[in-house]
Amino acid sequence: EPTEEEKLEDVKYLEELAQKRKRRRIIWSSMLAVLVVIGTYVGFGLFYGFGYMNDTILGHPSKTLLEKKEWVTSEYGAPGVTISTPVVLERKDTNLPVELQGQVEEDIFAFGDLKSSFYIMVSTTKRIAEAQGPQADEENPKADPIDLRQAAERAMVRLEDEGVQNIIIKNEQFITPNGQEGLKTHGLADIPVNESGGLAQGKYVHLGFSNEQVLQQIVMTWRRNDTYAEEMVERILSSIELLKIEEEE
Repeated sequence: EPTEEEKLEDVKYLEELAQKRKRRRIIWSSMLAVLVVIGTYVGFGLFYGFGYMNDTILGHPSKTLLEKKEWVTSEYGAPGVTISTPVVLERKDTNLPVELQGQVEEDIFAFGDLKSSFYIMVSTTKRIAEAQGPQADEENPKADPIDLRQAAERAMVRLEDEGVQNIIIKNEQFITPNGQEGLKTHGLADIPVNESGGLAQGKYVHLGFSNEQVLQQIVMTWRRNDTYAEEMVERILSSIELLKIEEEE
């Protein structure tokens, strides 16, 4: 018959054996869980793309904006620019040159800034009636419309003043879904990303609409190769509608 000491040794052996088996089960379970995670990642990665999966897991600012459940459709300025954006644009302070103060009124609404991964600005600049001087004669009752190419050139100068470099310019006609015609200026540029002067390859688009009284502008900038921002820009462009000045008057 086993002695008490032998019995204790047997119990200790069985306990150690149970602990080893438990550790093996934990190791195998952990390995299985890791394999399941890897398999799921690879499967979804092959289906959706690994870049999309990484952006979903780690987060991407443009993807977050694009996939907001409800975009906001709102009218900005007077006369209004109706546009759909991921978030509401905030009113910004205007900084008119001294020579234009008292001659024009300007409303500016924006989200982000040039250093953001995505930036949008909507502005309406309107001549003040009292500052227009004597009315044109009866043979030419209306002043010439504001030159959109000159407006686009001034917008490019403002971008350069804010640190944008190497701007490549393309111009083409742009027509809103409700039939308003304007000028689309777009292309590539190096966009500032921080206060120390760092630059990133980017894209921009400037839209201009005008008549003899009003200039309406929309500016967007984003990082090159940002597919989420590209999709967001296309969605925004297809949402733009302008109140016809004739209807307002």
